[in-house]
Amino acid sequence: MSVYKIRTILLLFFIFTVSAMADVWTDTLITGNTTWQKNNTTGDGIFIIDLATDSLVVADGAVLTIEPGVTVKFHDDVKFIVRGTLNASGTAQDSIKFILDDAAGSAAEWGGIKLQSEDSTYANQLSYCLIEGGDADGTGLSSPTAYKNGGGIFFGNNIRNTSFMNHCTIRGNHAYEGGGGIACAGSPLISACLIYGNSADQYGGGISINGPSPSVFAQPAI
Repeated sequence: MSVYKIRTILLLFFIFTVSAMADVWTDTLITGNTTWQKNNTTGDGIFIIDLATDSLVVADGAVLTIEPGVTVKFHDDVKFIVRGTLNASGTAQDSIKFILDDAAGSAAEWGGIKLQSEDSTYANQLSYCLIEGGDADGTGLSSPTAYKNGGGIFFGNNIRNTSFMNHCTIRGNHAYEGGGGIACAGSPLISACLIYGNSADQYGGGISINGPSPSVFAQPAI
């Protein structure tokens, strides 16, 4: 084989490899308004969360916007903690996915979404999202409630009806304590969600509610 052909093959391999790579997110703290775009650096809409710590935190006052069609893959066992605002508004045609990374060397689980906004007026939004493979596996009295409840998603005390989740699929999640799929310590609006295949070691495999006032569930399928 000629040197020219070898160089051409190597160049094509390099181009294919680069195009197949997703954006790798390594920042542990998001302090300013940030958007994860479908048309990201690699053009595939995939963000790999690969951190040196066990938590990705959206700081108080910051807004993370995730565009329709984005897939967030957790390479490590990371808790996704939102102290500010999360806006993940997908569409029926272009959903948003929160799932495990399927690459070699990835963790077998991730820590789930923890909506723990510092201000009860913050308006978190999740529409047409898939949340899969989360595990709230904290144990013992010293482990925070959010770390052992809500394997898929945990709504903290300050989450009120300014925050909502609709048309989402919550599946294949687990919690050590309660709410394998969803745990509510606050009172978000949850409607038209498909919740199945989740489990908890103590109670509420699909949903647990321990909030100051009941969450409003409209047309859930469990």
